[in-house]
Amino acid sequence: MSPSSSGRRMAVVGSMKQITPAEFASLLLGISFALMLCGSITFFIGFLMMPWVLALVMLFYVAGIVYSLTMIGRAIFSHISSPSSPRKDFHHWKLF
Repeated sequence: MSPSSSGRRMAVVGSMKQITPAEFASLLLGISFALMLCGSITFFIGFLMMPWVLALVMLFYVAGIVYSLTMIGRAIFSHISSPSSPRKDFHHWKLF
């Protein structure tokens, strides 16, 4: 084997060493700290945005109620204001 390939093999084997319990605990501590930090930031952003979201929901709710009332009002007023048309008599065809 050439010296360059054996040096590469040593680098690969050297990077795949056993992890010590202290390193594993440090890894878990870093992961948990990152999750807590991201969770706290997400909670803070949600806490700041919650009044805006609630206000938008209430605005759409009120707009829906107003829209429904106007549709009911239009139906009532158009029925009252429409001129009554004379009734048409329908002649039924008799087959026999």
